[in-house]
Amino acid sequence: MRAPGWPYFLRSTLRGSRVRNPAAFSFGRNSGGSGSESRLDDEPAEFHRRVREGFLELARREPDRVQVIDATGSPEEVFARIYPVLPEGLR
Repeated sequence: MRAPGWPYFLRSTLRGSRVRNPAAFSFGRNSGGSGSESRLDDEPAEFHRRVREGFLELARREPDRVQVIDATGSPEEVFARIYPVLPEGLR
Protein backbone atom coordinates (compact mmCIF):
# COMPACT_ATOMS: atom_id res chain seq x y z
CA MET A 1 0.00 0.00 0.00
CA ARG A 2 1.35 3.43 -0.97
CA ALA A 3 2.05 5.83 1.89
CA PRO A 4 -0.14 8.93 2.25
CA GLY A 5 0.67 11.76 -0.11
CA TRP A 6 1.27 9.63 -3.21
CA PRO A 7 4.53 11.29 -4.28
CA TYR A 8 5.51 10.70 -7.88
CA PHE A 9 8.79 11.47 -9.61
CA LEU A 10 8.53 12.07 -13.34
CA ARG A 11 11.84 10.80 -14.68
CA SER A 12 13.28 12.30 -17.81
CA THR A 13 16.72 13.11 -19.05
CA LEU A 14 18.10 16.63 -18.71
CA ARG A 15 18.44 16.69 -22.49
CA GLY A 16 14.84 15.52 -22.89
CA SER A 17 13.63 18.20 -20.52
CA ARG A 18 15.53 20.85 -22.43
CA VAL A 19 13.98 19.70 -25.69
CA ARG A 20 10.46 19.73 -24.21
CA ASN A 21 10.84 23.13 -22.50
CA PRO A 22 13.97 24.97 -23.66
CA ALA A 23 12.94 28.22 -21.96
CA ALA A 24 13.08 26.55 -18.57
CA PHE A 25 16.74 25.74 -19.16
CA SER A 26 17.99 29.08 -20.46
CA PHE A 27 20.40 29.40 -17.60
CA GLY A 28 20.88 32.99 -16.55
CA ARG A 29 17.53 34.29 -17.78
CA ASN A 30 16.52 35.16 -14.23
CA SER A 31 19.34 37.68 -13.80
CA GLY A 32 18.20 41.22 -13.36
CA GLY A 33 14.53 40.35 -13.01
CA SER A 34 14.12 39.13 -16.58
CA GLY A 35 10.93 37.27 -15.71
CA SER A 36 11.91 33.60 -15.41
CA GLU A 37 9.55 31.20 -13.71
CA SER A 38 11.87 30.64 -10.73
CA ARG A 39 15.44 31.04 -9.62
CA LEU A 40 15.89 27.30 -10.16
CA ASP A 41 15.94 28.12 -13.88
CA ASP A 42 19.32 29.74 -13.29
CA GLU A 43 20.93 26.71 -11.70
CA PRO A 44 23.55 24.87 -13.79
CA ALA A 45 22.93 21.45 -15.32
CA GLU A 46 25.01 19.81 -12.56
CA PHE A 47 22.52 21.08 -9.95
CA HIS A 48 19.59 19.56 -11.87
CA ARG A 49 21.51 16.28 -12.24
CA ARG A 50 22.09 16.11 -8.46
CA VAL A 51 18.43 16.84 -7.70
CA ARG A 52 17.36 14.12 -10.14
CA GLU A 53 19.76 11.60 -8.57
CA GLY A 54 18.48 12.52 -5.10
CA PHE A 55 14.89 11.80 -6.08
CA LEU A 56 15.89 8.52 -7.74
CA GLU A 57 17.77 7.48 -4.58
CA LEU A 58 14.72 8.34 -2.47
CA ALA A 59 12.57 6.19 -4.77
CA ARG A 60 15.05 3.28 -4.46
CA ARG A 61 15.03 3.54 -0.64
CA GLU A 62 11.27 4.02 -0.30
CA PRO A 63 9.53 2.32 -3.23
CA ASP A 64 6.25 2.13 -1.33
CA ARG A 65 6.31 5.90 -0.90
CA VAL A 66 7.77 7.28 -4.15
CA GLN A 67 6.78 6.05 -7.58
CA VAL A 68 9.01 6.79 -10.57
CA ILE A 69 7.15 7.43 -13.82
CA ASP A 70 8.87 7.62 -17.20
CA ALA A 71 8.32 11.18 -18.46
CA THR A 72 9.85 10.72 -21.89
CA GLY A 73 7.59 11.03 -24.89
CA SER A 74 4.72 13.31 -25.76
CA PRO A 75 2.51 14.88 -23.09
CA GLU A 76 -0.21 12.40 -24.09
CA GLU A 77 2.15 9.43 -23.61
CA VAL A 78 3.25 10.69 -20.19
CA PHE A 79 -0.36 11.31 -19.14
CA ALA A 80 -1.22 7.74 -20.17
CA ARG A 81 1.47 6.50 -17.73
CA ILE A 82 0.37 8.77 -14.89
CA TYR A 83 -3.40 8.35 -15.02
CA PRO A 84 -3.58 4.66 -14.03
CA VAL A 85 -1.53 5.18 -10.88
CA LEU A 86 -3.43 8.23 -9.59
CA PRO A 87 -5.62 7.70 -6.56
CA GLU A 88 -9.29 7.40 -7.47
CA GLY A 89 -10.12 10.82 -5.98
CA LEU A 90 -7.67 12.57 -8.32
CA ARG A 91 -8.97 11.10 -11.56
